[in-house]
Amino acid sequence: MQHFMTLLVNYTTRSDVAGFLWLVAGVLLLAGELATPGLFVFIAFAGGCALASASAFYQYSLVAQCLCLGAGTLISFIILRRLFAARVALHDAPTNVYALTGARALVTKSIKPGKRGYVQVMGEQWCARSVDESTFEKGTVVHVLRVVGNGLIIERK
Repeated sequence: MQHFMTLLVNYTTRSDVAGFLWLVAGVLLLAGELATPGLFVFIAFAGGCALASASAFYQYSLVAQCLCLGAGTLISFIILRRLFAARVALHDAPTNVYALTGARALVTKSIKPGKRGYVQVMGEQWCARSVDESTFEKGTVVHVLRVVGNGLIIERK
C-alpha cells in the first residue's frame, strides 16, 4: 500500500496530454451547463478543470491536479454564489399586487365617504376606498397605501 501511495503522489502524466484532457473536460462541462437550466453547477466544475489543466501544464502530479480541481471548483462556487446573490438582490422588485403599494393612481369613478369608487393603476381598473373617508373626484391623482382583498386603500398624493 505504501508503494502504491508513493507511486500515486509522484506520478506525473505527460503534461500536454493531461492538460488538454482537463481542458476538454472543462469545455464539455460548459456545454452541459448550456444544455441544463438552473443551478450553474457545471460551470463551477469547469473552473476547477481550468485550474487542474494549468497544474498539468506545469507538470504537477495527478494528486496535485485533483487537488487543484477541487480547489478551483470550490473557488468557482464561492465566486458564482456571490455574483448571483448580488444579481438577485438587485432584481428583488415587488411584483403582482405587491407592486401596487406606493403607486400613483387616477380616480376614474369618484370615491365618497364610506363608499367605494374606482381607480386606474398601471393600466388596470381597481376598486378603491379612502383611508380617512375623504372624497375624491374623478381625475384626482392619488397614492396607493395597500391592497386589501380585491380593493385598494388610497390617500391624497
